[in-house]
Amino acid sequence: MTSLKTPSALDQVLRAKLVRREAKAEFQSCLIFIATVTSLFIVVGFAGGSRKFHNFFPLQIVFLLYLGLMGSFAALVRKGWWHSSLRYLNSTLQIILLSTFLIAVTREKGVPFALATVLPMMFCLVISMTAFRLSPWLSFFAGTFSALTLTFIYAVFMRPELTPEILQDNPTLGWPGVCGRVLVLFAIGLTCAMAANSLRNQIRRQEEDQTRIQLLERTFGRLVAPEVAKQILEDENWMKPARREAVIMFADLQGFTKYSEGKSPEDVANFLNRCWSVAADIVEKHGGVINKYMGDGFLAIFGVPMELAGSEAAAAETATELDRELTPLLQPAGLALCIGLHAGPMIVGGIGSEARCEFTVIGSTVNLASRLETLNRSLDTHCLTSGEFADKISGDWHLLDHGGHHVKGLAREVHVFELRGKKEISDPVSAPPQRPD
Repeated sequence: MTSLKTPSALDQVLRAKLVRREAKAEFQSCLIFIATVTSLFIVVGFAGGSRKFHNFFPLQIVFLLYLGLMGSFAALVRKGWWHSSLRYLNSTLQIILLSTFLIAVTREKGVPFALATVLPMMFCLVISMTAFRLSPWLSFFAGTFSALTLTFIYAVFMRPELTPEILQDNPTLGWPGVCGRVLVLFAIGLTCAMAANSLRNQIRRQEEDQTRIQLLERTFGRLVAPEVAKQILEDENWMKPARREAVIMFADLQGFTKYSEGKSPEDVANFLNRCWSVAADIVEKHGGVINKYMGDGFLAIFGVPMELAGSEAAAAETATELDRELTPLLQPAGLALCIGLHAGPMIVGGIGSEARCEFTVIGSTVNLASRLETLNRSLDTHCLTSGEFADKISGDWHLLDHGGHHVKGLAREVHVFELRGKKEISDPVSAPPQRPD
């Protein structure tokens, strides 16, 4: 059912975006046409050309009426009152206005003068403006209507005025010349229609790609960290394993096996979701990334995939805040959060097969952080760090030395420190923790 509903919802979103673009384009076309026609009237008036027209005043009245109509139309579109049929009405009114002016000039100054003015070129402007309104049929309509209108004006108002002598002196005023102009108008309309259709399809494809990418980021971001998803989508080569420096945090719930006995899977899952929702917010707030959830525990990274200055301090702040915020949830259930922190080099990237892999971190640094988390149970602590990690934060944090310990998987003895909280400004500055060679 989801696959059937998704295209419909996507189409609605895309259609709404296209409608908003069309409305904006319609408003802009109104402004362009009004500005152009107004400029022509101003030029004619200031240049004294208006004195050459006996009926210039009636043309002014027609222009002002049309200007008010176009202005009102633009204001309505601007306010969001919009329907696709208004595009055709707008183009029709523009062509009719130009036709009125062309007929008036023909009556006043004759056919040669009328065809020599910019008025026939204005039909091209009306047609070309339909292209960025993203409506192929509107462009085709404007080109066809302009061609038919010019043909009608020539046949009814111009051709009867042309004597054989005039045609002999200027053959371009005959039907062949006018037919050429008509064909050009029609061709411009057809070209704009093709351009509008191409542009519309391109925008639709871009919107579809963008919508799918956003959907993929949201879906993918639920499976891996959003930062990881973004990096992978931007550059798939980023998944190739590489050596990097980072801080590893392992966290686990002590007493979870006993807690989950006798409870339904739904109750256990809901409880974990509540806890890890709080934990995820805290980790992300301090610049970390939860790489994976492991039932009653999780693995967080600081410094990968995004570089993080002071990643050790950020991890220590995170551990302290996790203990403070999760204790009210965990303590009534008889649970406690155990954390292990270690910093160092590791391999970061996609591990798995060619068909399917997982973004993860591997190496001795990761293993040691996991062993430190487990060591909390035998030392009755909640947050243990390695000596290397403790060296980086000893100036600002209280650390309790638990000496050297052997942990599974490592031949060497590991010097362990307990994170006890951040120092206050009044606390004396202690020397870095000392470890035996």
